[in-house]
Amino acid sequence: MRENNEIWVFSEIHELCLELLAKGRQLGDSIGTEVAVIFPDMPSKNDNYFQSGADIVLSITNPILKTLQVDTYVDALASLANERKPELILIGATRSGLELAPRLAERLKTGYVAHAIKLEPDADKEFILIDKLSQGGTTIETLVSRTKPQIVTVARGVFSPTHSSRSGRVINVNPEIKSSTTKILKITNSSSTSTNYPLMVCIGHGIKSKEDITIVKRFAETIGAGVVYTRSVCEDFKLAKPELCLGFAGRKVNSKLCITVGVSGDSQTVAGFVNCRIILSINADPYARILSFSDYAVVCDLYGVLPKLTAAVNQLKLRR
Repeated sequence: MRENNEIWVFSEIHELCLELLAKGRQLGDSIGTEVAVIFPDMPSKNDNYFQSGADIVLSITNPILKTLQVDTYVDALASLANERKPELILIGATRSGLELAPRLAERLKTGYVAHAIKLEPDADKEFILIDKLSQGGTTIETLVSRTKPQIVTVARGVFSPTHSSRSGRVINVNPEIKSSTTKILKITNSSSTSTNYPLMVCIGHGIKSKEDITIVKRFAETIGAGVVYTRSVCEDFKLAKPELCLGFAGRKVNSKLCITVGVSGDSQTVAGFVNCRIILSINADPYARILSFSDYAVVCDLYGVLPKLTAAVNQLKLRR
């Protein structure tokens, strides 16, 4: 009999939570354990979680958790973990999740791996093997924590959600939670873009003007693609909002097609679209590192290709 049981999933972002549930379900079936999703209140539609892979919804009804403050969530999860002893805790690699996970690991005196890209049981189905990018994204290392629960963060877009006809049960829990030691002075809602488009366009630091970005965005709009940016475009050139940043510590995409424009191919950026099915790169530099990661490449500046592609697509639309 296993001393530990249950695979837990937690993320404040609903879509990411469903992605983690899909992987949790796969692992749970493999090692023979249930999958539980942690929810800070009674969800209105439990079926969504059950059909995405959960056996259990652990519902915590406590007004302290109304706002996501890391210290109170660490209290809640640590208290529950000491009681229920999960095998594995999957946490969304959001800003809050990346603060929560290591603090929870310290509280529970267990191991923690950030930004996993692959999870699978070992041969004995005793521990989960965790793959993550290392050496600046040039290699993949496999890690295993010999203490439980194993705690792992996973970014959005690494796994894909699934749907099946399932049912489950809701368990109301009341973990011990202390009042937060921090005070929120202001909450600002920020707009964001979805990375669930089948087509994505990534704009890199080779694009250095708003006029160039307009050309790329016009092309993206024409083909119905979402738009993301590399860190240098967001942080150095200040040409895009930080929440639209793609990369190791930013957004991840797993689109059918990702078109990069002016992207050099540094490791932290490639980590953001490495799971895309097809990568097409447009770059004026024939020696750009991005070309080695691409399935197809156009060695040309954006002026020589994007306006023509945009016009050609528009012509095709008119013929329909």
